[in-house]
Amino acid sequence: MSTRYSADFSFSSRKSDSVDSQKPALFARNGDTDTVLGDFIVRKMIGKGSFGKVYLIERFDTPSEVFAMKSIEKTRIIEEGLIQSASLESEILKETSHPFLINMEYVFQTDNKIMFVMPFAIGGELNELRRRRECFTEDEARIYSA
Repeated sequence: MSTRYSADFSFSSRKSDSVDSQKPALFARNGDTDTVLGDFIVRKMIGKGSFGKVYLIERFDTPSEVFAMKSIEKTRIIEEGLIQSASLESEILKETSHPFLINMEYVFQTDNKIMFVMPFAIGGELNELRRRRECFTEDEARIYSA
């Protein structure tokens, strides 16, 4: 019998990170409560931020279906006093369903990390594009602000 975990994050400060690959997702957009972290394979790291890393992952059963997995260190969130912000980000991503926004598909948790799984969008995020370029053309600004 598998244990079901609540959608609330468990912020512990334990140093070791045990990964239970059979632990069910805390959230699954499609309602698939049988999806576990072990259903995915990490292909490569595609980004690194202040609180964690972003990986390109795919499902074992459907390799053509690729995702970005944002892995966030719980200790960094605790140290920076950002528990409420992380929870809010999770809630917003869970509730958002719009064709022009990336939607969260799954949320997983280990002892030390929270992992948000979203569809992979080639080209990254708008903020990264803004950093690489000094300004957008008027037509580009219309597209991105629509």
